[in-house]
Amino acid sequence: MKKDLYQIGEIAEICNISVQALRHYDRIGLLSPAFTDDDSGYRFYSHKQILTIKIIQEFKKLNFSLKEIQNFVDRKNLHKTLGLILKKEEETADNLRRISDNLEHIKNLKNSLKNFFSSEFDENINHVFIEERKVLFKRYKSKFIPDTFITRFTELYSIAEKFGFKPRGYYMAIFHDHYTVFNPENADIEVCVEVENPANDMQYIRTLDEGEYVTKIHIGPYSKIPESYGNMLEWMDENNLEMSGSTIESYIIDFFLTENQEEFVTKLHIPAKPKNKNP
Repeated sequence: MKKDLYQIGEIAEICNISVQALRHYDRIGLLSPAFTDDDSGYRFYSHKQILTIKIIQEFKKLNFSLKEIQNFVDRKNLHKTLGLILKKEEETADNLRRISDNLEHIKNLKNSLKNFFSSEFDENINHVFIEERKVLFKRYKSKFIPDTFITRFTELYSIAEKFGFKPRGYYMAIFHDHYTVFNPENADIEVCVEVENPANDMQYIRTLDEGEYVTKIHIGPYSKIPESYGNMLEWMDENNLEMSGSTIESYIIDFFLTENQEEFVTKLHIPAKPKNKNP
């Protein structure tokens, strides 16, 4: 005679599922036994419930929550099933984009660290042309101290998160005061980061114009950066160049990755133009 009902242990073995999971599904109303013996308390499951268990298992593999799976168990027709599938497809695609972005960021951090340990950072002074860039920015005057910078970059990161901007490259600071009148107690500093495909008229977005820059990698504490700037200005003078705008610092390795300032890596940019030539 064909067996119509299975005890909980039997159904667990047939479906490769734990007894504890079946009891949990019963408690939350996802899958209750077809029959429970009043005297013994034994739970019994039907042939149809084997299908329900397979549905639960399959959609758990697809990262559906038990609440979402309940909608499949209660499905009435293909239209409802399609709607649930389309919604999960969109959510999964969003998750994949986030994972891809995270992987790219991890790779960038890894490359920065590998370059440091392999001494592949070029510390020579270079004269380069940089294309225009769209950046997320925030600019105001404040004290020029490390704690303030941590706050500033945290604010910028929060704006990126709030509005869904995708940063790329390194976080930067632009020093709008000329170095000859720089006041660390009230410095005009802009923090920014390049972002992908922003709308031109969005708040917090602006364009860094293309142009020529003299650049140098500075390895070591921020307190010694003025020495590197001095070397760059001497090099510019020898090569018939002069400063033509605000300096930019890109923070390749900073407090985010290490507390040892001797390991900091900062790329310095001085906008440059030929001497005796109108801008």
